[in-house]
This record gives sequence, C-alpha cells and structure tokens, in this order.
Amino acid sequence: MRRRVLAIGAVAVLVTAVVTVAMASGNVVHVKGNQAFEPNALIYSTFRFSPERIVVSSGETVRFEEDAAFPEPHTVTVLEPTDVPKDAAEVFMCDACNEALEAHFGNGLVRRVEDDADGEYGLDGPGDSLFFAPGGKIASTVTAPAGTRLRFLCAIHPWMQGRIKVVD
Repeated sequence: MRRRVLAIGAVAVLVTAVVTVAMASGNVVHVKGNQAFEPNALIYSTFRFSPERIVVSSGETVRFEEDAAFPEPHTVTVLEPTDVPKDAAEVFMCDACNEALEAHFGNGLVRRVEDDADGEYGLDGPGDSLFFAPGGKIASTVTAPAGTRLRFLCAIHPWMQGRIKVVD
C-alpha cells in the first residue's frame, strides 16, 4: 500500500512534465467518469473504460483517451486474469498494480512498460502497461495473436477494467 501511495504521489509531480502527442487512428477506448472525496465520509469514483470490451485484429492500433469530468492520470496495464481484482479488498491490495506502478515510476516516468519475454513490442500479454496523463491519450498496437483475450486495468484506479479480444 505504501508503494502505491508513493507511486501516486510521483504521478502528481511527474505528470506536469508529460506531453501527450497525437495518436494514430483506430479503435478508441475512452476513460469516462468522475470522483469525489469527503474526509471521514466518502470516496466515490465512476471512472471506467468505455467501451469495456473491444474486438480487434492482431496488428491493429488501439487508442486510449481520457474524457472524464475530473481528469486524472491512468494506465492501461495487461494482467493475468487471476491477478485482476474482483472486490474492494483486492482493489486496495493489488500486488500486480503495485508492480506496474513501480515499473512506471520507480526510476522516473516510463510511459510504456513492455514484457519483452516474447520479443514483441505492443499490447500482447501480462506485463505490458501504458501510462497517460490527465486529459491525455496514448495508442498502442495489439500484437497478440488471434484467439488471445487480454484483460487490462488502470493500475492507479484498479476498478477500471477492460478486455480486448483479438481476432483474425
């Protein structure tokens, strides 16, 4: 939990230095929603990926854009299905999320984290993660083979979850 707090604090400091570049066309997943906080009373968030599920061909580009009413930094982090939080306790104790945040912010800001074990660059499996700034956008090619189903979430807001089905 401490690592998550430190990483989120690092986001606040580093995000002012991030410049978002124009992205290629393709499938678009929007970040929508809002949040509220009242000390000793309420934490409320409707942040979500929309659409939650997309179908793409291998080699196709997917763009993630924030349209939320209250802009925040986000990640698109691919996890093993068993690592995706399923309840509030798992959201606040998400080890895979902490690992992704450490990869993005442990030694300065890293916008793209790649699992290079497979030799592919792009979204193709667990360990791949993209960071984008408040109000920003980022794109990546889906390089997973047809038949793959990718589960992703925002490591900063782990209740934000989505799926990519890769087809021919």
